[in-house]
Amino acid sequence: MHLLELDENGYFGLTKDLINDIPLYAILSHTWEEEDEEITFEDLMKDSGKTKITTAGYRKIRFCGEQAARDGLRYFWVDTCCIDKSNNTELVEAINSMFQWYRKAAKCYVYLSDVSTGKHSLSSQPLWKGAFRQSRWFTRGWTLQELIAPPFVEFFSRDGKRLGDKKSLEFQIHEITGIPVKALQGSQNLSEFSVTERIAWAEGRETTRKEDRAYSILGIFDISMPLIYGEGGEKALKRLREEVGKVSRDKSISQAHHEKPKDEPSTLFMLPFPRDELFVGREDALDQIARSVRLESATKHSRMALVGLGGIGKSQIAIEYAHRARSRLPGLTVIWIHASTPSRFEQGYRDFARNADIKGRGDPAIHLLELVRDWLSDEANGQWLMLLDNVDNDDDWFLSRPTLDNSGEQQRPLEVFLPQSPNGTILVTSRSSTAARKLLGDYGKPIYVERMPERDALALLNKKISDKKSPEEDARALVHTLDGIPLAITQAAAYIRSRERFDVSKYLQIFQENETNMVSLMNNEDAKHDLRRDHSTRVPVLKTLHITIDKIRETKPKSAEMLALMSMFDRQEIPKYLFDDGMDALKFEETIAPLLSYSLVHQQTQKDDFGMHRLVQLATRAWLGTQNEVSKWQSEAIRILANAFPAQSILLFENWPLCQALLPHAKELVARNPGSATPIDALNTAKILKSSAWYLLERIGEYKGAEKNLRDAVELCEDILGVEHEMTIECLGALASVLRIQGELVAAETLVRQALQRSEINLGPNHTSTAKAQFRLGLLLARKKEYGEAEAMQRRAQSTFIEKCGWEHSDTLLAVADLASVLASQRKYSEAETLLRMCMKGMEVVLGEEHPDTLIYRNRLAQILEDQCKYAESEVLYRRTIEIRERTTSLGHPRTLGEIRSLVRVLEKQEKHDEAAPWKPKADEAIQKGYDDSI
Repeated sequence: MHLLELDENGYFGLTKDLINDIPLYAILSHTWEEEDEEITFEDLMKDSGKTKITTAGYRKIRFCGEQAARDGLRYFWVDTCCIDKSNNTELVEAINSMFQWYRKAAKCYVYLSDVSTGKHSLSSQPLWKGAFRQSRWFTRGWTLQELIAPPFVEFFSRDGKRLGDKKSLEFQIHEITGIPVKALQGSQNLSEFSVTERIAWAEGRETTRKEDRAYSILGIFDISMPLIYGEGGEKALKRLREEVGKVSRDKSISQAHHEKPKDEPSTLFMLPFPRDELFVGREDALDQIARSVRLESATKHSRMALVGLGGIGKSQIAIEYAHRARSRLPGLTVIWIHASTPSRFEQGYRDFARNADIKGRGDPAIHLLELVRDWLSDEANGQWLMLLDNVDNDDDWFLSRPTLDNSGEQQRPLEVFLPQSPNGTILVTSRSSTAARKLLGDYGKPIYVERMPERDALALLNKKISDKKSPEEDARALVHTLDGIPLAITQAAAYIRSRERFDVSKYLQIFQENETNMVSLMNNEDAKHDLRRDHSTRVPVLKTLHITIDKIRETKPKSAEMLALMSMFDRQEIPKYLFDDGMDALKFEETIAPLLSYSLVHQQTQKDDFGMHRLVQLATRAWLGTQNEVSKWQSEAIRILANAFPAQSILLFENWPLCQALLPHAKELVARNPGSATPIDALNTAKILKSSAWYLLERIGEYKGAEKNLRDAVELCEDILGVEHEMTIECLGALASVLRIQGELVAAETLVRQALQRSEINLGPNHTSTAKAQFRLGLLLARKKEYGEAEAMQRRAQSTFIEKCGWEHSDTLLAVADLASVLASQRKYSEAETLLRMCMKGMEVVLGEEHPDTLIYRNRLAQILEDQCKYAESEVLYRRTIEIRERTTSLGHPRTLGEIRSLVRVLEKQEKHDEAAPWKPKADEAIQKGYDDSI
């Protein structure tokens, strides 16, 4: 084993080939660059790699050496340059020893060349976490053993920033790779994981040479074998299977391809479904079950429950677990019972009694359910595993009131017929966490089954349509669109597989075209012939969800109404206040509880924000369509959202977080309801469009988005409310303002004069809407340097606002402030300055110092002072405005850039060139984009 060290000149050197007394060393795990970028053994022998000092490969090795030094380690090892690959004997020895070399390393550094933290702090995890999950490192064959073997693994970005270690990131790594946490922790010997499991960890990983698919996992199985490059990947894997079979006596790998399974022992195996050869992933859930129940050494009764959305894959996990358990314990009795109704449960017990040949099962005087329970409770009858599938209705299991069956005897809850003997284990699958928790009692907590991680979802899709290849980005997009729900992926795959002209790309394109297509595809029954599901549950994913919604509407109608309303909004981060209907805390919790229990909605990071899966939203809307209630709930959602926007104080800085939270829901509602047919819907939609437009304009600086919203609002109002309606006039004037801000003065003038004319005719010359139109026209005329008419307009607007609203109203202050601006443009500086200073005091009281309008006119006051050569005070005001802008919007906002341009100008007038220099790039950007600080 050769090790690297840094010499006194900072260059790399290799030790001799060490056999004994190997010192402590660090080791690097990475993905290879282009061949001419990497430092090889030959490069080090020739000139210590100096000829490649500028390459990515050199930087990577330098990182490893410097990090090792920081950790107090003199030596380190990197596979690119520590193996003489021209020496076949050394190469074979290295590959067969590599797992142990990684295991014995004091530190293992994973260098992720495709993950960067940039200038952001590591606490801003979302900025690098996405790249971390998508890193190529997780897809390469050799990195599997490099992840599992070392006890200490640390992850670094290409910037050399530490992202975490195998312990702190174990959940993310487990999600990405599907490798059980215990294998990552090293707390469980690898031999305790089946060969099939360990082979599965390597599935989908790529190697440059096909044979390395086998050679890269030799250490995972603790075996050695000769390397025969050129034999091909399949032959190498075949030799690997044979070696594993010899060493471990676990022949499952080779048998899976070449032999039929041997006959099961005579104990009962009542599982009506064969093992799914296409089953992928779910090792997290299977691992949790295995940790909860030690079938091999059970000393007490145990129960578990898999809980999750319909179609999320609970039953498939239970089936896979049952097969794994039976393969480990051939003497285990396995009983599958479909428990969706009392009659199905009783039929399951009846079938078991017949198959087990339980004496007395045909005697009408003997209670069959008691008979089976007592037989299972007898430890002499051996160990058993009972799978209760679809336990969704807790009333069936825990009756709250006495009822009579056909015999006239009082019924007892089904729960009393479940044995609790130490020789037995019960695994429940349920959509309802309430039902699951009740059945578990004190035996444990439910295991919540979530959507499949992307890696597993892709593997499932590709296995289901292995004969139809599509671009990987389309496959990723499809499983993301289907929320990683296995039933939806299986259904999509069945549709694609059964149509000659379809592949993933075409399915995705048609699915995303509109919601009608989505509903049609998700209601398609091509997957109904899935023989691995109970015949009563072989329905499309949307119908599966409709069954749950129907049950909730029947038992908890208020909860169904809440779900209906929530489905109208954007599916993520739905604030509680949008759908709680003013309920008190207790009533709200009682109403949302069934939705949470059935996993139809979930609580998000903010405890009063909720979300739902995309397919739950789609299913709920489709279900409402069958009830002819879509329009009803759309109208209600539009009304609520229109009232949620702070209409009179939309630009208050303290309201911006609220507006930010509402914006996605505004986009969703408007996109789904563009033609609001009723006047009240049109009015509310226009309010939403106008409010979100101002937020986009002032907070985000998204001028085109604001313009589109207002154009849509004008069109909607004119069509439904009429051109004379006050909301139509207001939206028309607002659109003119957005065009003015963008410098489209001709179009803006046409619209604002239209708004003024309509307001004067329909609302009257002294109406505040007329004054607003005059104010907007005055602003525009001032931009055109038509100061005489601009002044006249502002004086008329000011007069109306003073009369209707009073001196301290924001509209009055804005009109007076703009009048001052017009006066300044006519070089009436003294009057303008006095007037604007008075207005600024009022604005800071009425609007607040950080209100966008306050900032605009503070900046205008700075301009007036600058024009009078009062540079020092002007500079103070510019700086204060920019300071607030940076905190409340951003330095990239168009208004901020224009104000920076003004600051640079006034600094240079004072010959403060050093102070101006840091701001120059932003000022140049403003000039390039045509941004100034015009009102």
